[in-house]
Amino acid sequence: MANALPRVGFIGIGLMGHGMAKNIVTKGYPLAVLGHRNFSPVKSLLSLGATEAKSVRELAQGCDIVHLCVTGSPQVEALMLGNDGLLAHLSLLFVPVGVGVITHLSLVAQYGARMAAAIVLSTWAGLAVTALMLRALLPAVPPGAQDSDHAPDTPETPAALPPATEPR
Repeated sequence: MANALPRVGFIGIGLMGHGMAKNIVTKGYPLAVLGHRNFSPVKSLLSLGATEAKSVRELAQGCDIVHLCVTGSPQVEALMLGNDGLLAHLSLLFVPVGVGVITHLSLVAQYGARMAAAIVLSTWAGLAVTALMLRALLPAVPPGAQDSDHAPDTPETPAALPPATEPR
């Protein structure tokens, strides 16, 4: 399977957000945007190939990355923690990292422990899932066996070479 580009969600398609989102979609990334009170920037992005999500839930569930470009802590808090906020709809392996969120010190002061717990738990969950997948996909080597006991026959291994003949 070819490496698919991550699906990007963008909230905050205002003066600054429109330019950022335009760069994302014109570089070929699948982009979903959440509507804005001024629809003309959204319409512009839709003409470039972006799609419009009708809710925070739809955006979060359909994207691998969600970018926020909003004005301040109250807007970030409402988007992240509101009744239908991002944290309620993001995947288990979501890691909430972003300069825009971290620089809102009132959010960090109020929710820092919760954000740190989410990062630690999602990181450990990701490591556990990776370890379980590798263990399930890789063949088990019996105790005491050497790596060469399990190597496939290739022209370099004796089992794949034709029998030797006596020189004439």
